Parts: sequence; C-alpha cells; structure tokens
Amino acid sequence: MINAGSVYSELILNGDKYFSTLDKADKEMKSFENKLNQYGDKMEKAGKAWST
Repeated sequence: MINAGSVYSELILNGDKYFSTLDKADKEMKSFENKLNQYGDKMEKAGKAWST
C-alpha cells in the first residue's frame, strides 16, 4: 500500500529529483514536437510539389 502522506512529504521535502526529471521530459517532448512539425512541413511541401 502506498502511504499518500509519505509521498507528499517526499515531494515537499525532496522534490528536486522529481521536478528535474519532469523538466527533462518536458524538454524532450518539445524537441519531439518540433521534429514532428518539421517532418510535417517537409511532407506538405512534397505533396504540393507532386500535385502541381
């Protein structure tokens, strides 16, 4: 069983390791999103070139 009070205390008293992990994950997701957008832009340009 997980003790919610212990989890809360751990986050409040020593949350840096959790928050730094979340920050890293956020940066990786933004990077992934940018790569998908770039790929989408390239596909859109290719589609326009093929349809003209």
